[in-house]
Amino acid sequence: MKKQENKKYSSVTLRMLEEYQAEKKEFHTTWGDKHRIDRLVGVDLRLKFMKAEQLFKKSVAENNDIQTQKMIQMMRRAYVALMNELMTLGYKPLEPHIRCFDWDGQIWYVTDLDYEIPRAMQMYKSEGKANFISIQELLRCVPKELMDMRLELAMMFEGSKFVRIEKK
Repeated sequence: MKKQENKKYSSVTLRMLEEYQAEKKEFHTTWGDKHRIDRLVGVDLRLKFMKAEQLFKKSVAENNDIQTQKMIQMMRRAYVALMNELMTLGYKPLEPHIRCFDWDGQIWYVTDLDYEIPRAMQMYKSEGKANFISIQELLRCVPKELMDMRLELAMMFEGSKFVRIEKK
């Protein structure tokens, strides 16, 4: 029976992975999630990007330092190509107070306040069919009983909040 060797990345590769993840997060914070990007770029670029992602994930799974470093560089180039394509097509990054979500196959732009919706509509109307709503409007839709329950939970558990835990 062969023992499977548990390879570990070098400190250089780990640092590169951390930097890449930070860059990826920044890109998606600036331009929106995968669903928005997929709607805006052409099919060819979308397919090339998906292929690059698959190659990157495969190299990470194999724990090969040199290959992973090459794939990180490839993914950085892929994100630059995505950004260049978006800018060439005339699309704009998301404003800091506007978020973009895919909800049940529909794109929703969410602003903080009602008065920000017209500006968001003007900025992103060229992207095709999308819906616009504010957090103010969403809160008006929440039943009073539900909000009271949420406040009660927060008081019982000292400011409880829901936290997403990501598997690494």
